[in-house]
Amino acid sequence: MPFAPIEAPPFAMSMRWDRQGLIDYLGTWSAVRRHDADRGTRALDRIEASLADAWPGGEPREVRFPLSMLAGRG
Repeated sequence: MPFAPIEAPPFAMSMRWDRQGLIDYLGTWSAVRRHDADRGTRALDRIEASLADAWPGGEPREVRFPLSMLAGRG
């Protein structure tokens, strides 16, 4: 990067989703849709059972995605 780096504070995206909301969100990812189209299988089928074991009942809970930023000053 041709600029002097600036340290960015930590960021995270946070929302309350039930288990199906998370699965629906993952299904919007272009890589997941491309996998499904290329292979003729549903990629999320591979994780839904494991997610159900880890998230019994599927009740809403906080889901957080850390975000990264590369910043600089010119």
